[in-house]
Amino acid sequence: MATLFYSSFNQMFKSLFHSYDYYGIPELVIFVICSFILVMLTNFTAVPMGLFMPSMMIGAGIGRLYAEGIRMIFYKDTILDYNFINPGFYALVGSACMITSITRLMLTIIVIYYEITNKSTTCLPIMISI
Repeated sequence: MATLFYSSFNQMFKSLFHSYDYYGIPELVIFVICSFILVMLTNFTAVPMGLFMPSMMIGAGIGRLYAEGIRMIFYKDTILDYNFINPGFYALVGSACMITSITRLMLTIIVIYYEITNKSTTCLPIMISI
């Protein structure tokens, strides 16, 4: 949990998108709720800040939480733990959905995430989820 809270955006995104480490569901729930409350509180202050990176962070946390929940429910005792489910991809789709809900730029976000991943196989799940 300290990796998520006390690291920079770059380190946090690397740990959410690229790591196959297990994050517990309570830790991810606390991370998402605290981040959402902090973004809500700082959004209405007179401090200049953006919503792009924090919304990307919250969406990645929700996507990773969803992947860990699927892993816990369906693949608890099997050998397919992380070989079948890529939690980083769920975090990527979750962050794309959250950014789209904040900015309301559907096609632009799809193109941005297609260029980020540089894979044509990720385009269709991102389109469907957005």
